[in-house]
Amino acid sequence: MQINGIWKCLLLTSLIAGSSPVGALNILGLFIHPAISHFQFFQPLLRRLAETGHNVDVVSPFRDAQPPKG
Repeated sequence: MQINGIWKCLLLTSLIAGSSPVGALNILGLFIHPAISHFQFFQPLLRRLAETGHNVDVVSPFRDAQPPKG
């Protein structure tokens, strides 16, 4: 009986999650510390987010050599 309740909860959760619209996020990458290692660590992640349609703004003392298009 307890497993049946878990399945009902899982079904309800998936119905709620599936019914909400999914859109692009607005993301701000704020790198005020002058250590390029921090920027280089997050740069591929932020670039990929921008390539997949998210609105990514980055504030950093370092210039991106190949900023994403768009």
